[in-house]
Amino acid sequence: MTNLPFKTYQETVIDSPNFLIFVQGSWAPWNNPNNVAASRAITVKGIASVLLYDSRRDWSVTQGREVKWWQWIEAFDGKTYRDEAAELREKIEHVRKDYKPKNIFLSGNSYGGGLAALVSGDGIPELNRVLLFSPQISSPSADVNIYGDFPSWEEFSAAISRYSGELTVAHGNKDAVIGIEQSVRLFEAAKTQKLKRLVLLPTDHSFSNAANLYVKEHLIAFRS
Repeated sequence: MTNLPFKTYQETVIDSPNFLIFVQGSWAPWNNPNNVAASRAITVKGIASVLLYDSRRDWSVTQGREVKWWQWIEAFDGKTYRDEAAELREKIEHVRKDYKPKNIFLSGNSYGGGLAALVSGDGIPELNRVLLFSPQISSPSADVNIYGDFPSWEEFSAAISRYSGELTVAHGNKDAVIGIEQSVRLFEAAKTQKLKRLVLLPTDHSFSNAANLYVKEHLIAFRS
């Protein structure tokens, strides 16, 4: 399907040597309010250009109409974690080749945090700042849609240990979706010699009524 009744990504390009890519959590759309707010703050302050994107899906479930929330999930049928990681790598290569930034930043939330952690070990020369919110590194099921082909802990550990840039791992103390031990474990596996922060925030998994904290952590991690 090529003519969709809605956008599936947004690029905001400013005069900056930096480019920030947001990696979505699970089935969440690119324009979830927290990421939109953080993106706006980053670009308004001149810190970085920004790419927000939806994971590639089977949009035929929408039948050409405005998508409903449950269809965001249905559209993932048949995808695996490796598919998601490959798509993130495609987005990074797009930014590298088309914009040639000096620095690339990644912001990943939940499922997207795990993806960002995994790809951070690829040795991308421009990648030097990574922000992870409640990164998911353990799958509740290896058989359900996007949890198929989920990496082992050893793969996540090896990837984050190879990453050599700045790292922030943030977790809400009221998060009932992803256990804080996943953030701690990933943080402890990181071997970077640059700035490394583990932050506990007074909020839940979705940053309900706490978008200001989400934005603040982006401004700290990706400060100019």
